[in-house]
Amino acid sequence: MSTNAGNIHVKRYIDDLNETLESNQPPDQVNFEIKKCLLSLNPLKTITEDPKKLVANIKRLLIESTSESELDFDLILELLNTLINKCCFEVILEVFSIDDLKMALKSTLLPLVNAACNVISRSYPKGLFATSDLFDVIIGLYFNIDTDVSVINSIEKVFEELSSNELVRKRIFENNSLIIDSVRRGTEPTLISRLLELLKIESKFIDRCEFDEKLFSFTSQEIFNYLKADIVLFINIVVYYTDFLDEATVVNFANKNTEWLLKYVLEIIPTFGKIYSLGDNYPDIRYFSRTYLFKFFRKVSYLEDDSYFKSLDEKYLRISEQNKNLKDFLSFVNPAYLFRYHCSLLRDYITVTPTKLGAIRNVISDPQCFELIKNHLTSDAILLLPYMEQMVLLQRLSLFSHSVYYLVHSLPRVMSNLIQNSGDISEPETASLREEAIVNLLRFNSTTLNVWYIPLTDALAKISNPKTKHEPEPQLASSFI
Repeated sequence: MSTNAGNIHVKRYIDDLNETLESNQPPDQVNFEIKKCLLSLNPLKTITEDPKKLVANIKRLLIESTSESELDFDLILELLNTLINKCCFEVILEVFSIDDLKMALKSTLLPLVNAACNVISRSYPKGLFATSDLFDVIIGLYFNIDTDVSVINSIEKVFEELSSNELVRKRIFENNSLIIDSVRRGTEPTLISRLLELLKIESKFIDRCEFDEKLFSFTSQEIFNYLKADIVLFINIVVYYTDFLDEATVVNFANKNTEWLLKYVLEIIPTFGKIYSLGDNYPDIRYFSRTYLFKFFRKVSYLEDDSYFKSLDEKYLRISEQNKNLKDFLSFVNPAYLFRYHCSLLRDYITVTPTKLGAIRNVISDPQCFELIKNHLTSDAILLLPYMEQMVLLQRLSLFSHSVYYLVHSLPRVMSNLIQNSGDISEPETASLREEAIVNLLRFNSTTLNVWYIPLTDALAKISNPKTKHEPEPQLASSFI
């Protein structure tokens, strides 16, 4: 459908919806007309039809509705978001003034509050409302423990969308320093968790001169206090520092220097190591937060300077055969580190069994580790695995040039088993893994794939165009297999 034709249809649906909204139709009819209008709007990049009347009707509908209404407010908000995204923001401002938005934020009607947040989040330019007190109202809502979760999510979207603007950041932190500092010094887990989320969002945009160490950085004692107070709060502080580590080490295509952030993560690494080592004293760590600690440790293991993880390992993690979490560590720690400091452990531990697939999948990404363990990866051992586990392993082997070379030249029975038409695979995940392995292999050239190039191409064709009846499979020469 052309853009012009699409907009002609849109005009009709918008007119129909306006008529429905202005004639007090039953909720079911209103919901139906909104769905029709949304379907007509979704394919379009922009709306040439003036949506001001419809936006005004949506605003009136939200204001006049009650919490008991049978209207589909999710649909209404989706329609409003679509209109905001596809028309000039000035049109939206003609309907929603700053006073309207402030009134909506202070409303007890959740759909109206969420609508206001959605409008603010799409403001253009991003600093448009930075000089108003809208952000002060938003911060007040955000740090009100009784605010509904849906509103909290909408407010966080505002932060994410607008905090790249320096004026917005200043408004948030300078005009609301009292409430933010109060939460920072407080002990309420829910509010501190919200503060962590705000700080996590803002850390993506702040410059070094904006960084308030007393606000953004937490002491070892504070982290231990959070652990004792609330396990969810502790998980949030671990996630906070994991994201901090990401932000400090990620390649920044905007040429923003974030390496200075790393200092504030490095100084807290031993704290998380100590907490892990004391896990027996904190059952909640074993049951709820260990996975989050492991994600943090994984990031540390990939730091360019491996001395930080080495110290963590020697003092707290103690990666060894005696470690009850050895299987986990070998499945996520940087393989280059494992090769450098735990070479013999890898050689002795790795065997091709379902329980050790996580470790195998991790270490084969490193060429040196792969050379160390490849003698364990025999056709006999792999084909003894259940078929799904075979595909899990092959999907990983198919990603790296060193493992692909070994697979196609040293494991002919495994390759043959992969290629054979497996029309009897019942699990979609297994079929998907098999297809992914074949697609990955075909990214390598025919010289690398050798005699397997054509059979792999045929196998992929059969996956893409399955036949109703399976034809006899061509057999590779038994002398080759």
